[in-house]
Amino acid sequence: MRVEIRRIRADEGPLLMQVRLLSLLDAPYAFGGTYIDSIQRPADHWKARAEAASVGGDSAIFLAHGPDGVVGMAGAFQAEDRDESRQIFGVWVEPMFRRQGLARRLVETVIAWAETAGADESELWANETNVPAVGLYRSLGFEDTGDRQPLASDAAVTEMKLVRPAGRGPSV
Repeated sequence: MRVEIRRIRADEGPLLMQVRLLSLLDAPYAFGGTYIDSIQRPADHWKARAEAASVGGDSAIFLAHGPDGVVGMAGAFQAEDRDESRQIFGVWVEPMFRRQGLARRLVETVIAWAETAGADESELWANETNVPAVGLYRSLGFEDTGDRQPLASDAAVTEMKLVRPAGRGPSV
């Protein structure tokens, strides 16, 4: 199936909310946010997020559009501790589209955007027991920093910080 990846548009706040809620229902172990918290956010929150992520170099969200709607997403924002770093978040692919390289394409798109925005590295936090996700990130050149923290939505789950310097190709 043909899937097109494109940056979110400013008017797609409702679509962003829909995709985020689907991702949280499907894979709550993978995200710091929860379905309950997200569904309670007002429409203005989602509108503002879509608007901010649709232009510029501080944040971006990319949506994967399949024949019947959005089937994946990934985003990034300027890291709080380093202006030259972009933190990837929200990587999700609808179950029936997994294992087809779509998550790889989404993350590569985010990395390319980050580098174009001037980032010297991309970073992310991943559930260390999510073997498919960690394997994907490592294959894209991300390295474990050794930093760990509890997942915000479930303190029993540990996240690991992974970093990829700009210009680094996939691991061989």
